[in-house]
Amino acid sequence: MARIRKDWSLQPDYLKAPFPLKSVSAFAITVFFGMLIVTASQDVARKSITQSLAQLNDSFQIEIDGTPVANKHNIISALQSLSWIPAHHSHPTKRILVEASNNEIYLRLALARDSSNSQEYWVFVPDYYVTSKNEIGRIVSSAFASYK
Repeated sequence: MARIRKDWSLQPDYLKAPFPLKSVSAFAITVFFGMLIVTASQDVARKSITQSLAQLNDSFQIEIDGTPVANKHNIISALQSLSWIPAHHSHPTKRILVEASNNEIYLRLALARDSSNSQEYWVFVPDYYVTSKNEIGRIVSSAFASYK
């Protein structure tokens, strides 16, 4: 009886096939490196944006959805609070386009209001594919409440 149990011809088909280790490993490695590239892109973009915001001088201009802003110092201080906030099962909603510039620096950011917290905004950099789809951080501020 033991010899019959060891006979492969009597085993189900899923036990006969070896585990596809090479295929699964190639898939897992590809997914891992893809996630690594996205994370690195987000970090580089966040650092670049925060450095550029710190270098803006008093002659800067800010436009939100193409309209010049009167309270530009409030907007800049809100943008400078950009940081990584853990996800809390929400999603971005309507986007607003924020453009800040002076003689040397030009920044274009897309802010999307959080679906559950109306004072939280997801920040995207629309100029690049990875950062236009993946947030580089979030801002919690009431400075953008009037822009819907």
